[in-house]
Amino acid sequence: MDKIWLFMHIAGFVIGAGSVTTAYARELYFKVFPHESAKKGSLRVISPLLNIGFALVIISGWGLYSLHPQKYGTSPAFLIKMGLLVLLLINHIAINAFIRNNKEAYKFLHIFAECFSLLGWYLIIAVSLFL
Repeated sequence: MDKIWLFMHIAGFVIGAGSVTTAYARELYFKVFPHESAKKGSLRVISPLLNIGFALVIISGWGLYSLHPQKYGTSPAFLIKMGLLVLLLINHIAINAFIRNNKEAYKFLHIFAECFSLLGWYLIIAVSLFL
């Protein structure tokens, strides 16, 4: 059962970090090639992919924690990752509920939230690897 939870956990991080990276790379592409932005269309799949990534990470994290509560309950790396994941989830909700609809009014906040979204996923991965 441990390997199934771990597979789900890794898949959730790949989906979450991958979808944020794709969205960020796409936005950078259209900033470099503005004449292509007419073909921009809508990338509606990113938010549902992030939701799937969050769901997989949270459910599998709960599963992994339930197998070894003493090990993870005292691990600083686990607590840091949990804190970062909560901040990322709040950030994701804020982007979808408030910021995206009012990009011009919250221009700095929008840029900050997108950068935090990108860096947050990779920071969690780095903490997982190095702590």
